Amino acid sequence: METRLNEKYTDLCRQYHVSVSIVLTNDASLPKQEICEKDGISVIKLNTAHIQDTDYEMHLAYNVGNVLLPRLVLETERLILRRFQPKDALDCFAFLSAEKDCYMDCSKPFTEMNDEYTERMDLFASRETQYMIVLKESGKVIGTVNVFDDDSRAVDAKEIGYAVSPSYQRKGYAYEALTALVDLLQNDLKFDLVVAGVLEENVASIRLLEKLGFRKEGLRRKAVWHEGLDRPVDLIYYYRDR
Repeated sequence: METRLNEKYTDLCRQYHVSVSIVLTNDASLPKQEICEKDGISVIKLNTAHIQDTDYEMHLAYNVGNVLLPRLVLETERLILRRFQPKDALDCFAFLSAEKDCYMDCSKPFTEMNDEYTERMDLFASRETQYMIVLKESGKVIGTVNVFDDDSRAVDAKEIGYAVSPSYQRKGYAYEALTALVDLLQNDLKFDLVVAGVLEENVASIRLLEKLGFRKEGLRRKAVWHEGLDRPVDLIYYYRDR
């Protein structure tokens, strides 16, 4: 079983041009799992002395995700999702300066590409799982999707946030990007839960999440700090189980 699963996840990484080697040990004195780099290949070491057969794929998928997601280039019919590049700064201004959309994203809109804006771009660059939504046809960045851990859950869970430039909304781009990304997270990488928090008045985002198969979980009081309002705000959380 282990050999079959190792081949399955090695092939998955190969689809995205990421090279991995999966090495098994059986030594109770060694760590349960470890990732290192050797000759440009990510080596995933799993210690079967600490992992039961029934949990093996869960541990393998989790570690493969830690290798794959920071290197991910995900293609759909019209889009490419990839990490931020310095040349993206100009395109990002379109969705980071849109007053209504920034309000819905609990952020403060930028009015110019100043030092504070440069700091935001540096933040985008530092995030290993913040992906730019890029049009295949033109190479233009039209939005972003941020994926991060939700450590408040009892299972492996990811939270997503997203934004699309106003002139590219209502064209199905967000649905296309999120469908591919959430399917990868849950179908291929076996994350049990993907969640998203939205303002109650963000009807468009709620409809999108429902179309993606998310269900309403409930209200989280004072969930985030709203930069524009300069105070904490409540969010309604939606979830999708694997």
